[in-house]
Amino acid sequence: RQQALQQRIGRSLAGLGLLVLGLMVWIVVKDYLEAGIQPSIALIQAKRLGVFAVGIALAYHWRRQNPEAHKRLIFLATFAVLDAAFFRMFWLFPDFGIQPWVTMAHVWQFGLLVPFNVYDLKTRGAVHPVFLIGIPVIAAPQFLAAALW
Repeated sequence: RQQALQQRIGRSLAGLGLLVLGLMVWIVVKDYLEAGIQPSIALIQAKRLGVFAVGIALAYHWRRQNPEAHKRLIFLATFAVLDAAFFRMFWLFPDFGIQPWVTMAHVWQFGLLVPFNVYDLKTRGAVHPVFLIGIPVIAAPQFLAAALW
């Protein structure tokens, strides 16, 4: 109901997305130059950078023409970088004996998508195309990296 306020806040936060992306690139380059990065970690970092950058860019582009896609793209861009938080919370969630724990962290992270897809199924009768494309794009490198771990 407060679309004008949301749009003002969104415009002011657009620069924040660019700042976050710049900091992500800086951290990855710094880590790579200082210590090198294992292939599994490099894959996760590339996924984070790519999905965040493309998700934010597409969300900005479609903010007026397709608000449903805009909202989901913003969420997926943020979701793509949440795995770092879940990796650090392995002590909080049960692993059900699944090894490596990285795989279970990804499973718990993907649990966050359930409410969005249930909502889409109830209101639209189908999962939104942004999720149909975005979820596999995020999941494939994450589970491949877990297998390489």
